[in-house]
Amino acid sequence: MKGFWEIENCGIERHDTVIFTEEENEALKKLKESISYTGNGHKVGVPWTKDKPLLADNHRTALSRLCNTENKLKKSCALGTEYSQIIQAYVEKGYLRRVEPDEPLPPEVCYLRHFPVIRMDKTTTKVRIVSIVKQKRTVCH
Repeated sequence: MKGFWEIENCGIERHDTVIFTEEENEALKKLKESISYTGNGHKVGVPWTKDKPLLADNHRTALSRLCNTENKLKKSCALGTEYSQIIQAYVEKGYLRRVEPDEPLPPEVCYLRHFPVIRMDKTTTKVRIVSIVKQKRTVCH
């Protein structure tokens, strides 16, 4: 009977062996090496596939985009309020924190440009905050 079922199941049995690419194995290794428990959650490093990417100095561009975003938010009171509530929720969750003016900056800094994406057709989240980091050669979303 066992032989019969082995023949019947040939080619349709699930195998739980997962084969990763070399790049995926390297990313998994970096994740395992960087994971730590912080007391109220886990912290994991970014698994760059090679050395960390070179990021352009984007302070002026990010500041200009921030001014544009603020002007857009001032034109629509409801949008500005919702955007502020989302930012506040991110602060409360620990995703964001205020950087004080006298706080020393790390040697390398990259500013996240952010802006609202509005989807009135959605029933739950009509406004989302989207950030873009522009590298020297590619764009990450």
